[in-house]
Amino acid sequence: MLKNLANRIIGSKLGRTRIVPITSKIVFFFIIFLLTSNFITNYINLIFNRTILINEMKELLIKDLKEMHVYCNNQREIYNFNGDLDASKKMLEKKALHEMKKKKSVTLGVTSDGVLHFQASRLPRAESFTDSDALEKIIKNRQAKSDEGYINFIFNNEKYFGVYKYNSQWDLFVIRAEELNEFYEKSRHVFYTVSVIILLITTACSLMGIFVLHHILRFVRQITGSILKMTQS
Repeated sequence: MLKNLANRIIGSKLGRTRIVPITSKIVFFFIIFLLTSNFITNYINLIFNRTILINEMKELLIKDLKEMHVYCNNQREIYNFNGDLDASKKMLEKKALHEMKKKKSVTLGVTSDGVLHFQASRLPRAESFTDSDALEKIIKNRQAKSDEGYINFIFNNEKYFGVYKYNSQWDLFVIRAEELNEFYEKSRHVFYTVSVIILLITTACSLMGIFVLHHILRFVRQITGSILKMTQS
């Protein structure tokens, strides 16, 4: 039965040459075009969804940053009162950490010379902010009278995107950011899942198409079979 099924799909041999049925050739090229179209559509959909997700995340990051900016000012007043710098840093980190849900989310307090005044994250503590290009950019923006904006930078050897705002009370930049790969993880999972579903559905429909075309072109197959028998004899 399996041999007969295989012969119907990939054809039978005439000597050393395999004669592939025309229905299989038609379905094969149809599969290629269909898969290419579906995978491209799926990828375009992924890109559009990521753009929407990033815009939505930026809105959330701005909200977190505004709250953190106000909290920084409050902690500065407390520090001016009691002089306990370490306690103020711990409170800033505790507040920021409470608002972050992802493993690699960060809130940083970065001075103009790259010193990390505080680091709120679940990652190992860094010695300094090492992305000099990103730091130089936000410093130039501040010199151009722009104290806040979006930022892309490298932290912990990974790519981050986020928002920043200069805090005059502490004389530093407060940065709220997310790691790109972690942020894209769910969308990648959806993309791969949809791709597998497309492949399975296309395979199933292709097999059905082969049998339907075989039925429609059964007379062509009979004529071809007769020609093969005449050739063999």
